[in-house]
Amino acid sequence: MYSITAASVSDYNSELYYVDNRLIGGATIDLGWTPSALNWTDNLVLSKQDMIEFHDAWLSGEPDLRIPGISPLYNKDFGNLPPAIFVVGNQDPLYDDSLFGAMKWHMAGNETELVVFPDSYHGFCRLGGPDCEKGLATSESFVIRHART
Repeated sequence: MYSITAASVSDYNSELYYVDNRLIGGATIDLGWTPSALNWTDNLVLSKQDMIEFHDAWLSGEPDLRIPGISPLYNKDFGNLPPAIFVVGNQDPLYDDSLFGAMKWHMAGNETELVVFPDSYHGFCRLGGPDCEKGLATSESFVIRHART
């Protein structure tokens, strides 16, 4: 699972904040292919061929794609996880991965935010575009709200 884990110390407004939360973006939680990944046809940012090559390089012929270490969606216990925000565009082949991940996180009783940006693509917070600033501001606000002094 790709995640930016903010479990480190950062300097914010001259005070030391300990951050205990996760920003989840571009998360692949089921390498057996969710519907949005399986049916992806666009090549703007992440093509189907790119996904196949990443998939093959990561799995190296692993026959069981439902092992939680490979596909976290199949983990039996999502309990006691830190607050998380899932930021995704609905034009992302990993859209369903974000929806399913957010739902599992939430259903286990963890604080969860799911923020969907209509018409935004995979990696939109890194590539600029109309929702980039809003996506970054939403993520930053989440991290600041969950910082511990």
